[in-house]
Amino acid sequence: MRKDHLCSIPPADGHPGLELVWLEDCQPALDQGIACAECWLDRRNGYLWTAFILGREEQPSGHRQTAFDVGFLTRLQQRLMAIDR
Repeated sequence: MRKDHLCSIPPADGHPGLELVWLEDCQPALDQGIACAECWLDRRNGYLWTAFILGREEQPSGHRQTAFDVGFLTRLQQRLMAIDR
């Protein structure tokens, strides 16, 4: 029997969070993606793509890499949308 796992990305910079259903518990990978994006946003040293690739490579393949990607990109989107305000 399939068990769904509810994972979430918190609101940030005045933009809503996101709840997602995964086939496995991907919350740690989402959290790492968010933290990696926040670290780059706070420091802005080095290339964004290197922060993304290095963080992604720490994840096992499959759903967890995808969850890292979603966390990283959603956090960037939240910040970019805040700039437009």
